[in-house]
Amino acid sequence: MLIQDFNSGVGSAGLGIAILANANPIGIIFASLLFGALNVMGNLMGRMPGVNVPASIVDLMQGFVMLFVIISYFFRHYLENRREKRRLQKGA
Repeated sequence: MLIQDFNSGVGSAGLGIAILANANPIGIIFASLLFGALNVMGNLMGRMPGVNVPASIVDLMQGFVMLFVIISYFFRHYLENRREKRRLQKGA
């Protein structure tokens, strides 16, 4: 269903916020404040005279934040598996 004046980026922003907050209710509040501040600052920088910052830089920054969080989840999982393997080898 097409709703007029509906922001289509809400779903992707919500997914990024949930990833950043690790689905923690308190973390979602802080992650949404971070993404909201990035959006507002991006709009302000785009309107400032003499500053040539494109509005898409905000999406790029949000993407890097999500990418680094996902990479940190991977490394944390990898290190936990490694510790578990070492613990099992010492116990056997």
